[in-house]
Amino acid sequence: NFFSDAYKSWVAGLNVAACSLILATLTSRFVFPLISLEGVRFWILGLAPVTLRQITWQKFWLSVSITAPFTVGLIVLSNVILDVDALRFALAVYSVLLANFALAGLAVGLGALYPNFHEDNPARIVSGLGGTLNFLFSVAYIVVSVSAQMIILQWHVLEHFTSARQFNLALGAVVLIITVASAAAVVIPMRLGLRNLEYSEM
Repeated sequence: NFFSDAYKSWVAGLNVAACSLILATLTSRFVFPLISLEGVRFWILGLAPVTLRQITWQKFWLSVSITAPFTVGLIVLSNVILDVDALRFALAVYSVLLANFALAGLAVGLGALYPNFHEDNPARIVSGLGGTLNFLFSVAYIVVSVSAQMIILQWHVLEHFTSARQFNLALGAVVLIITVASAAAVVIPMRLGLRNLEYSEM
């Protein structure tokens, strides 16, 4: 039944997956090469009154500030069109908002960890080892985030939870998983990438 709660739950989850994959495509194609595209000029930037750390974090915030309005607006509009309930709406917006930070962290961090300063073609930079790892990790993050919320919402529809308290605890665990996974996707690649740039500068 196309109008059943179970079907709506699947559609809402797949909508989040589609928006997240669009975001992953954007960050992989346009954000990952940002460090490498500086080329030999990147070391000239090191002579400026800003540190390499600040320059790298600026690229991270640039990515978030550009992609977040687009992707959050897209998920809000699509959820309004799909007429999803308040819970799915809030969870979808929250997960897509965090995905902007997570995927930007992966793209900028891995771009700093695997820079290619000898190439000025973004397509070739993306097709290297770092670009491939970035896309694979981005897809893995999306799978974890989307699967967690789809499973919990589908179980709720199928009445696998014996009480509202049990569902709320499970929902809290899912929100925690998405939050922790997003934080890890930002912190770990950014630290590794910054350490690589600082070590290379020495």
